[in-house]
Amino acid sequence: MMELIILVVVSAFLGALLGILCGIIPALHQNNLAILLLLVFPVYGWAASIVCADNVFFGFIAMFMAAICTHNFSDILGTVLTGVPDSSELLTLQPAQRLMLKGEGQKIIYASLYGSVAGIVLGLLLLLPVKLLISEPVNLYEHARKLIPLVLLCVGALIVLSEKSVLERRGKKFVVLDAGDGRPDCDTLRHIHGLIVQMENDRRGKIRVGYRLIPFEAKKRLGVKPGETVTFHGIFVPDLRENRWKPASLALSVFLLSGFLGWTVLLTPLAATSSFTLLFPLFTGLFGVSGLLATIACPANLPEQKEKIGWNSGIVNRKVIGGAIAGMIIGIFPGITPGCGAVLIDTRKTKPEQYIALTSAIETSAFVFNIAALFMLQRTRSGAIATLEEFYGISTEWSDPAQIAPVLSLSLFAISLASLCALVIIPKFGIWLLRKAKFFVRKEFQIGVLVALVVSVFMVCGITGILVLSTATLVGLIPLLLNLRKIHLMGSIILPVAIVLLL
Repeated sequence: MMELIILVVVSAFLGALLGILCGIIPALHQNNLAILLLLVFPVYGWAASIVCADNVFFGFIAMFMAAICTHNFSDILGTVLTGVPDSSELLTLQPAQRLMLKGEGQKIIYASLYGSVAGIVLGLLLLLPVKLLISEPVNLYEHARKLIPLVLLCVGALIVLSEKSVLERRGKKFVVLDAGDGRPDCDTLRHIHGLIVQMENDRRGKIRVGYRLIPFEAKKRLGVKPGETVTFHGIFVPDLRENRWKPASLALSVFLLSGFLGWTVLLTPLAATSSFTLLFPLFTGLFGVSGLLATIACPANLPEQKEKIGWNSGIVNRKVIGGAIAGMIIGIFPGITPGCGAVLIDTRKTKPEQYIALTSAIETSAFVFNIAALFMLQRTRSGAIATLEEFYGISTEWSDPAQIAPVLSLSLFAISLASLCALVIIPKFGIWLLRKAKFFVRKEFQIGVLVALVVSVFMVCGITGILVLSTATLVGLIPLLLNLRKIHLMGSIILPVAIVLLL
């Protein structure tokens, strides 16, 4: 027994270190890390001659879970240093970049760490109550299964509609600063004289001057009515109108296009041409290579980061509770990724550091329930866990709440230990990385990462993987060219899953 405990603790510690280091590599998603971990598993075979083979396997599971856990902690560092998000950090990049440009990069470290630990702790506390709800005796999941496609489509609609409106110039408008027939005090003001044809709120409307219809507005009430002839003094400014539907329609197009790509890659005979899942090149192209190409073309210019920023800088907030609950939903139901989780929560009036804590809590809570769903529902909900289950079949049904499955208890122990390691290591490691931030935005470094990604895709998935990678990269560049958020590329997962469940 002592041999097993020592092996598990050492393996979890090594996995935690590996996950932290891999998290800072841009575009190395946790699904890709899972594949790389399985490729190196034979290295563990040498230990079988020293300790029990079952203990070696348990040690590998501990290392695997710890590495994926701490990858979730540290991946934001790679995201902000290189500007290349993976699918789980899509909504975090913009607020994190704002903090970096203000020299407050340390807030990102502490906010992410606080949210990640809170997500793990709250996820573990919710585990048993959720198990009683979604499986025996309540069986809520079975009752809700028929609604999952509708839920996925609603999440997709929320993602599309969450795209911010844009201001479009529609000619010029006249800003009224003085009304009356007299000459204004300022000679620089222009005047218009004509017939009022429309009024709104007694402050804005339209006036006909000759053959032209000119929109106007004023800060105070004008006291004029349609049909009156008036003289206004003021200035002409661009007439900017908010357009909500244009960005939403473009976002919908990107969502559907990525959904078609995901369906083609995952649900057609193309998927059978590779021995490994094509999610690896799909996500690498959509979120990794496309982002790298953009940052290589437009390198960032980061200022020096402030040194004295800690936990008492507005980071701690109660929104992480909502993040943990959203992570629970994401971890149990298929097709919804952590990158989509923040769309389910009201984030208005949320500071950038609080938003980062929220999204980090979503990501780590979802990871806890990704593991739990494998044992509670006998279903996989993330690429990393699905890869492990496909190769080694670790799941056993957790039917009795009082008797937790051994592999599940081992996994939860490993991620708890990994979280403690991250809590100690990441603040110091992250601050050191911030001091070296300018190295990560160098073109030579990013080109090296780009080459490494292409080579790894070819080694894992062959020519088919390169084909998928190239196509996904082209699709991944579209949101950047249209000035849209890359969260809409999550249609590549949401739509195929919805189609499978509907059929």
